[in-house]
Amino acid sequence: MEKDEGRTIEPEPKLPRASVDKVISEALSPPLTCSREVKHFLLGCCAEFVHVIATEANNACEREQKKTVTHEHVYTALTTLGFSSYIDECHIAYREYVEQTKLRPSKQNKFKESGLTQEELEKEQEELFRKAKLMAESEERQN
Repeated sequence: MEKDEGRTIEPEPKLPRASVDKVISEALSPPLTCSREVKHFLLGCCAEFVHVIATEANNACEREQKKTVTHEHVYTALTTLGFSSYIDECHIAYREYVEQTKLRPSKQNKFKESGLTQEELEKEQEELFRKAKLMAESEERQN
């Protein structure tokens, strides 16, 4: 990790190569193909595009003096950078995401439905940690 003006800079996250390859393949009509070098180049372009949008969304968030970047900040970034034609598709994807998360079971409900008190859950967790520590120590002695 690098330092920049006192802040720690995390390494850039990479986009999943398989996802980018799939988009490229879907965009090309058979028998057209794409060389590995071109796929690598496009992967870098996609990562840079996401970085530029994320930076502008972060700037929009800061201008509003908010602490969390939301989908609205991303829409603002797309408009600011001249990509407003992407907003409808992004909004559709966002709505699908919201619907999918509603279907996912809540982790909080899982604990509420366990029938255990917070204290009992904490004791159970401590016991699991104790067992894990013993297993790790046992493995260390064997190696």
